[in-house]
Amino acid sequence: MPLGTAIPGPRVVIVDPRKDRTWLQATPQVDTDAGKDAVPDTVDHCVVKFFWSIPEDRTWASKPATSGYGRLCTPLESGKDAFSAVGWLPDTVDHCVVIVDPRKDRTWLQATPQVDTDAVHALDVIMRKSHGLLVFRPWSTHENWSEAVKKLKPRILQRILDTHKGKTEKGVENPYSCLVLAGARSMEDRRRALQDFKDGDIRLLICTDVAARGIDIKELPYVVNLTLPDKSEDYVHRVGRVGRADAMGLAISIVSAVPEKVWFCKQKGYKPWLNPKPEDIKLVKAGGHTIMMKEMDLLKAVEARLGGKPVARLKDDFALPPQIEARLAGTGDKYGQQKGVSTKQEFPKHFETIQQNVESLAVLEWQAQTNFLTLKHKFVVKKV
Repeated sequence: MPLGTAIPGPRVVIVDPRKDRTWLQATPQVDTDAGKDAVPDTVDHCVVKFFWSIPEDRTWASKPATSGYGRLCTPLESGKDAFSAVGWLPDTVDHCVVIVDPRKDRTWLQATPQVDTDAVHALDVIMRKSHGLLVFRPWSTHENWSEAVKKLKPRILQRILDTHKGKTEKGVENPYSCLVLAGARSMEDRRRALQDFKDGDIRLLICTDVAARGIDIKELPYVVNLTLPDKSEDYVHRVGRVGRADAMGLAISIVSAVPEKVWFCKQKGYKPWLNPKPEDIKLVKAGGHTIMMKEMDLLKAVEARLGGKPVARLKDDFALPPQIEARLAGTGDKYGQQKGVSTKQEFPKHFETIQQNVESLAVLEWQAQTNFLTLKHKFVVKKV
């Protein structure tokens, strides 16, 4: 791009501080986010500047400038431009949500398949004494619907997996073959799980947020969020595992319509979910280790970060929304494949189809031109 060319929206230039030593200058002063207990991120060692145009004098005078990941998106979010370092998705990423409501979908009441939950409701009292009699508590309680969501979401996940076929394993024929990638596993286990998934030996890779950033899997077609992250910027990182290197990808988030009680323990080494006690299942504000997660509020925060546009909903049968279906049908793109590859593959076939006709037309044109010249020469009157 020529110098001085206006760019629609900001761009990012990352300067290597090992080569550009202007960061040693005392002025202007630039504060960083690293505190005494912080572990600096890679980008904290870079000078990051944003440009609406590339300066012709190459002085790289920026507007505005910042350093450190913590404020990386601040100048962008304050403007009207939708581009953001952590709040923008490329056009190779489609993302949709499924709203799960146990008050309407009662399949969570089915005995099979059995679904084990996280034991956060293991000590909830479902009966109470009234005048010496045991009386069941009403169904419509936060605890009941929370437990219902935990049993319903895995069922919804299975339906999504059956609708959208992901990576196909080449080994054991199991449509739900999987491994776990989590911080609780050893480094060797994590590496092996990731490699087996990349090699196609398993179809599903079950991940915690340890896989939300920095993991690149070539032509990954799908990501499913069983729960939304508590920070909207983490949503962008999660769904950003698909759509990389110009390959199309789809991210689906399963969102609860009712609050869900989840574990939230900050006590190092303590795992209350293994053997919960009455004081453990209390909310954090009451001295316990749980919180009520409201995913509908988290979804609103995600939509606000992405410019206020609502995230598309999957159909009742978990098929793609009409607008996405129509676009994919028009372009021929498929998830897990390079964008535009279908068009590139169809062009040679189309060329072969019309090649004979073009060659025939070329022959006819040559004959017509030859006949014209022959007849013109034949009927020329010679003057004496």
